[in-house]
Amino acid sequence: MGIFDSLKRKFGYDVKNNNGVNEEYWGKNIKTKYFKKDGRLHGKYYEYNWDENDHWVEMEINYNEGKKHGVAQYFWKKHISAEGTYENGKLIGEVKKYFRFGDEIRNTDLHPVIEELADLEKGVYQVFSLKGKCLETSKIDGVILDEGSSSSDDGYDGGIYPIRNGLCEKWFENGGLKESGHWGKNNTSSIYNLSHRKGQHIQFYDNGNKFKEGEWIDKSPVGLHKFYYSNGSIQFEVEYSHTINKSYDSHFPDPEKIIREKWYNEDGSLMNVDQIIEKGGIDPRSMKRTGGIRISWAHETLNQVHSVIINDVSFTRMGEIKFYESYYTTSFSLGHSYKRN
Repeated sequence: MGIFDSLKRKFGYDVKNNNGVNEEYWGKNIKTKYFKKDGRLHGKYYEYNWDENDHWVEMEINYNEGKKHGVAQYFWKKHISAEGTYENGKLIGEVKKYFRFGDEIRNTDLHPVIEELADLEKGVYQVFSLKGKCLETSKIDGVILDEGSSSSDDGYDGGIYPIRNGLCEKWFENGGLKESGHWGKNNTSSIYNLSHRKGQHIQFYDNGNKFKEGEWIDKSPVGLHKFYYSNGSIQFEVEYSHTINKSYDSHFPDPEKIIREKWYNEDGSLMNVDQIIEKGGIDPRSMKRTGGIRISWAHETLNQVHSVIINDVSFTRMGEIKFYESYYTTSFSLGHSYKRN
């Protein structure tokens, strides 16, 4: 069997064994190497990447009779990008994600610098800036560590996905509070959707004034949500219905029903019809910003006709307005853009 395996390696064919070394190739480049014992992963598991000049490990995971056991590491451009330790298939201790070398960090003397840290014994997840400022602290029930996403051929960078369950606080780099509120666990296996906002949440501008406040139930905004201008005056009031027994899948919850909205000028006065149209836009081909608000158009919304009440005037919805956070790029349904009936 050893001679046949050598010939397979020479010509770039995969080597498969239920007891022994396994190798998988892409052309004549080795892509994966691992050991099996009685048909189960046992020992070190490697995944590789390469270019015209070099070949390197992008993933190294230890197994014991089919379960992750020991250190697991992910690499980006040959540099460590994420790591954690398993015990019989369960993550323990600290799980770390580092800033990617070559993007944020170009000096090897500075690498690695922690970007995300999950302390599983304390049940705490933290996010840091490159300068070491804490940007988030959340209570968690655990995390998922996997290869993350690869945006190029340079390899995976490792991903830490927290299961937030408790108070979550986020800060700006200047130390000011950015967001505060509780989170709860989702009943889903999707690593991208492990938890959701619950209860009252407040968000702030970096000058300390409120940006947004409102209540969340089962991922959805409910009741009255208020958005403010950076000077502290009210900008929008959006009232959502209280949905009962709402059904949704893990990725695309049913859209929340907006009951009514109020749009304000910076001086606190209610906008008139022309001001609402100017702020919301009526051209479905347009994309414009007003402060932290982005008006976005989706093909599936352009062929739908929905009526909404803004400042006691009926409008036809032509698109969506969403607020995009400066980091994690999550979005919240804020309202819509309209034209007069």
